[in-house]
Amino acid sequence: MGLSLDGRAKLRAVMRVRVDNFRLEFGNDPPVRVTPMQVRLKDDARPVRAQPRRYSPNDRAFLDRHTAALLAHGLVYKNHRSRWASAPRIVRKREQDVDPTADPRMTIDTRSVNERTEPMSWPMPVLDVVLGELEELYSFVTHRGIYTPTRVPMGATDAVAYCQGVVGEIFGDLIGDGILAWLDDIIGYAENESALLELLDKVLSRCEAYGLKLHAKKCQFFATEVKWCGRVISADGVKHCPERVQGLVDMSPPRTAGDLQQFLCAVNWMRQSIPEYTRITANLYDALERAAKISGSRKKNMLAKIRLDDVGWGDTEIASFENICGALLRMVPLAHPSPTAEVALYTDASQDFWGAMVSQLEPLEV
Repeated sequence: MGLSLDGRAKLRAVMRVRVDNFRLEFGNDPPVRVTPMQVRLKDDARPVRAQPRRYSPNDRAFLDRHTAALLAHGLVYKNHRSRWASAPRIVRKREQDVDPTADPRMTIDTRSVNERTEPMSWPMPVLDVVLGELEELYSFVTHRGIYTPTRVPMGATDAVAYCQGVVGEIFGDLIGDGILAWLDDIIGYAENESALLELLDKVLSRCEAYGLKLHAKKCQFFATEVKWCGRVISADGVKHCPERVQGLVDMSPPRTAGDLQQFLCAVNWMRQSIPEYTRITANLYDALERAAKISGSRKKNMLAKIRLDDVGWGDTEIASFENICGALLRMVPLAHPSPTAEVALYTDASQDFWGAMVSQLEPLEV
């Protein structure tokens, strides 16, 4: 924690006042005071009702505990009359790598419901009012019965857009002026601890006003370096998480077009820090394009059926794969923009590629 003794005392004072903003487990709290989500069904939509799935003994025991907790706190209710029901999915958490006794996460496999839903626009311009009877769309079925959630579930077509819209509704004027927000991951920043304490109090005040509760174990205060959305952010700049980078570098060469697509999607997310990214990966994208033409689809499950050996995968592509893995280890950290420095844009182009770089120069360097 990068905080002085005086700052720690002030932080404790803020926390004592705002302690009710935090939870370690479910509480009997009302919904967050924001505009509810509206769900629009397609005109020809018909109810779908899944059958209970089989789970391992451990997952089944977790499902019983988790559903009982949701029921006890009013987050779901039993609804045997629901015409809609989807199956839960049990997803492993990273915490289980450290603590095998930690609980996994439950999501709902709402693919059948999502196919019958009209997606809301993104980014969401207006949040409309929900129709109460549409709650049952996201009901889920277990060996104990059917449960209907009273909150927006993970996995719903509009859940991501709605969550981002709610964050904007709550913190709108602070976003870009003290905080950055991506869904439920929020980071606050300031030039000194006094300003950051003031910002923290503002954020917690908003949470209190809207009834938003924060998971205490997932909060960090006055860190000098944080991992946020797969990046490591500090006063020195922004770089990618070393664990993610090493995971990509350690991957075996892809065998199917599905493997190649997954690898390129992950690497593409880091392209801002990789000079000459397009040139280095050109042969890999060409191979993926050849596979997509044979498959007739760009969906991963279809591309997974195409062996790369069947689309001309050879020494050239293997060299490109090794080159991009090497480039990942040489990625350039990005600096924070300075409000006092001059912006410098450098561009270049050839017959095959073009590129650009944005940098900054202090006034004395211009």
